[in-house]
Formats: sequence, structure tokens, C-alpha cells
Amino acid sequence: MREDDETEALAVETKTAEIADREELQAMLTRTMRTVQARIDASDPKTPAEERLLIKWIKTQAVLARRIQQLNSDADLDEMAERLELFEEAAELRGDK
Repeated sequence: MREDDETEALAVETKTAEIADREELQAMLTRTMRTVQARIDASDPKTPAEERLLIKWIKTQAVLARRIQQLNSDADLDEMAERLELFEEAAELRGDK
């Protein structure tokens, strides 16, 4: 195997692992989001302490939502980078560069 082929194979393997890690993290965050939402829905604060706890759950939900959104944005950027790379390779093959 040529060195370029080995480097490319390693890059593909690393990329696949990153995607799997991202998908696993997103699944975990989604499960946690459901749990937090259930706690929020079930809450019926009667004391200031219970209200503070509810506020903490809502803040936690916001943080989870932001992180899920970041993961989705990262996935979109990775997909765009991959497509750009394919376009650049096609342009090189056609002699446009």
C-alpha cells in the first residue's frame, strides 16, 4: 500500500470514528433531554426551593438544546467540507485547476 493510500485510509477511519462518536453523543443528549423534559413536565413547584430547582432543570434543558444544535451544525459543516473536497477533485480531474 502506498503512503498516500495509508494516509487516506487512516483519515477515512478517523472520520468514521468521529461521526460514530458524534451520533452516540447526540443520542445520549437526546435521551437526557427527554428525561429533563419529563422532570419539568412533572414538576408542580409549591415552594421557592422547588421553583429554583425547576429553573435549574429549565437551564439544563437550554444547555442540552444548544449542544445538540452545535452537533448538528458540526455535522452540516463536515458534510459541506466533504462535498467541497469532491468538487475540487472533480475539477482537478477535468483540468480546471
